[in-house]
Amino acid sequence: MKTNTLRASTMVELLVVMILAGIVFLSVMDGLGIFRRYAAKMADRIEKAGRFYGDFMRLDGLLSDCDSALSVNWNGMVEIYRGGVRCASLARADSTLLVFINAQPDTLLRGVTAMDCSMVKSKKSKDETAPVRIDTLSVAFITAERLTARVSFPTTRLPVEEKRERIEEKEKQHKYE
Repeated sequence: MKTNTLRASTMVELLVVMILAGIVFLSVMDGLGIFRRYAAKMADRIEKAGRFYGDFMRLDGLLSDCDSALSVNWNGMVEIYRGGVRCASLARADSTLLVFINAQPDTLLRGVTAMDCSMVKSKKSKDETAPVRIDTLSVAFITAERLTARVSFPTTRLPVEEKRERIEEKEKQHKYE
């Protein structure tokens, strides 16, 4: 006569399996939490870099479209003119670069350490508080990697024909074939 015997696990074996499954489950959940924090940190860095790039391009657009820029010595403000009319003003306050358009302030760049102006060489005015025309605006700022970077923006643009003539003169000097 045949007897059917069922193989079974003991209660101790079931408890060991349940404890191991719990340990694996907790380590997976902890890993997911670490991954979520890392993903949120990376998304924040990408957003900050995008915002910085947008503000940088906005400053470049302001200065590339201007006819001239004047430095008002007594308060460190730079006034930007387009078509003979002041369209914006730039000022550094603490570590931010502010732009004033229609007397409304807006933060342009953060982490700014310096804003320097290269002046156009001209006859000295007797009035030292008179505005001085700017040739180049230089902005120093701290990057996300804690490095100091300096970027210069020319504030006067040459007409296209004059640029082309200067390029042709340089090419003639080098005698390209």
